[in-house]
Amino acid sequence: MKRCIGIFGLAGMILFMASCSTQTKQLQTWKDSSYTGGYLTTVMVVAISDKLADRTMFEDLFAKAFDKLGVKAVSAISIAPGKAEIDKETIKAEAKKQGIQTVFVTHLMGVKEKTVYHPPPVGAHPYYGSFSSYYPSVYSYTHYPGYYTQHELVRLESNLYEVATEKLIWSFQSETINPKNIQDVVASLGKVVMTNLRKDGLLK
Repeated sequence: MKRCIGIFGLAGMILFMASCSTQTKQLQTWKDSSYTGGYLTTVMVVAISDKLADRTMFEDLFAKAFDKLGVKAVSAISIAPGKAEIDKETIKAEAKKQGIQTVFVTHLMGVKEKTVYHPPPVGAHPYYGSFSSYYPSVYSYTHYPGYYTQHELVRLESNLYEVATEKLIWSFQSETINPKNIQDVVASLGKVVMTNLRKDGLLK
């Protein structure tokens, strides 16, 4: 899923490799100020996708991430193995049957590509006052010119609902840069989501 392009020297290559690493950033987050349910104790993880393999991986990995933080988590795929889609009534019924208090739902908002220009190093513009100042700056400018990198941005929305009332408790929109595959997205997203759930008082 990652594509980065450019023409540059050794120093540019090092910067380029760093810029192509996978990372997820928060775009926006929201929490219902009237929510008084305290820390999450149980959650059902639901990924909305037309690809069963991707959905299964996402739900399983996120369920494990919740489990590690002391939250009993169940993946939706576990209640209906092999089904590409699960309707909301099945999710609600199973959540109530298992005593699960919240449902965590994630879906893809979109994928786009962005081209970024990286200018030459600072001091690359020549100073004509002396040979000692002019030559190094021109040399640097010539050997390490600006370059472009192309990045893939994956945007996701994750919502947390209360089963009993069906009210939205928490919402989080994210952007993952240059993911290699779905597992890369989940790993990067999971860290950011858990950090923000804790910051917003929903995880211990």
